[in-house]
Amino acid sequence: RWKGLPVDIGFDSDTTISPPHTSRVHLRHGSDNSRRKFDIVAVIGVGGALGTLARYGIATTFPVAPQQFPWATLAINLSGSFLLGFMLAATERLPPNRFLRPFLAVGVLGGFTTFSTFAVEVVQLFRERPWIALSYLATSGGLGVLCALVGSMAVHRFYPRPLDHLSKGE
Repeated sequence: RWKGLPVDIGFDSDTTISPPHTSRVHLRHGSDNSRRKFDIVAVIGVGGALGTLARYGIATTFPVAPQQFPWATLAINLSGSFLLGFMLAATERLPPNRFLRPFLAVGVLGGFTTFSTFAVEVVQLFRERPWIALSYLATSGGLGVLCALVGSMAVHRFYPRPLDHLSKGE
């Protein structure tokens, strides 16, 4: 029943997942595709390193004092949501490329955005300043979804048809 379900963007049907209670990923051994997965994993790793470095740069450039509203994390996650919505819509219009979405969506933007930092900040704020924690929680969730939608809509508005004609020299 779980055979053939994609694990993530850029993986094909040779990657399967086990039932949810085991949380294991399997590559079929001996398959030529299992060797090809390494290049996707490498691309994701490079993208993740770049995204993480960008997040670190922003967080250290705009530090937030304890118990204050975490503006840097909010800006990172909202801009990452916009960029993810934009990128996913844009790549639907480009000629297929097995590296682009894994690199950008899973790697760069996965490394750039940070749910774990957001979660810890909410918990820490909630202890001393529950109203700031609740406003941060609502703002991040609501605006994050809105930013992803706006990013996607921007692509659909300005590029209503696939961009295949660009690769053909039109």
